[in-house]
Amino acid sequence: MRSYLAPCATYSARVWFLTLFAACPKRAPDSAAAIQAAAVASDRAWAARAQNGLDPVGVPLASAWSLFPGDPELGWRLVRWRTAQGSAAPDPDAARDAFAQGRSEMLECLDADSLFAQQRREDGWGPAMAALPSERRACAAWGVLSWVRWTTDLGPAATSLDLPVIDAILHGLEGDVRVEEVADWARGLTLAQRPTWAGQDLGRAAQLLRQSAERDPESGLRKLDWFRVTHDPQILDEVRAMTLARPEDVGAWASWSQATEVR
Repeated sequence: MRSYLAPCATYSARVWFLTLFAACPKRAPDSAAAIQAAAVASDRAWAARAQNGLDPVGVPLASAWSLFPGDPELGWRLVRWRTAQGSAAPDPDAARDAFAQGRSEMLECLDADSLFAQQRREDGWGPAMAALPSERRACAAWGVLSWVRWTTDLGPAATSLDLPVIDAILHGLEGDVRVEEVADWARGLTLAQRPTWAGQDLGRAAQLLRQSAERDPESGLRKLDWFRVTHDPQILDEVRAMTLARPEDVGAWASWSQATEVR
């Protein structure tokens, strides 16, 4: 079931913010309080997404983003949500749409910093990433993961066209322990899918994706990413033995199963 915000969910988002401001009228003009409230609500929903799905994760974020576009605390959570939506999507078109939205919202988050936006336009992604403020680096990490998944769905042609920017973002995130886990996940995926002439490295990809799976043992999606590189049947058996409940895990397993049946 597609997990984008339906009209009723959009209405719920408005009600959510109206309720917040009605309960705390003195906080209505306080953007920091509203942003924090949206972030906390979204994080709680993220932790409970196996039970309640992905829509509750996005309701507070979408509403707050419309009021405070470009805010980094909202931005990285919004892109994380889009990335999960893409993996949970019921068909390739919906998945690509979600990943593309994640990439777009990453750019909005990063370009909200005027120095970054100017350097990206004038000097390119490399120098711009060097000037990216620390509070926006999580936007870049989740955004590049969404971007890599988008290129994976489109195939090698898209991968080669987008590789220079993806590589510049990943290079700019090197050494940042705060976003290392997500950046390494994206590195593993891109090392596996990039063309041979552009530096494909299946060994290193398998290592990074194994580390990603070990960091979140309950994630079927991460194990499937690892399996797609190694084709190790033991990994697949581990996924089969799991009780998959997170929407992105359920969607990834359904997509893999469907593709296997087609072959």
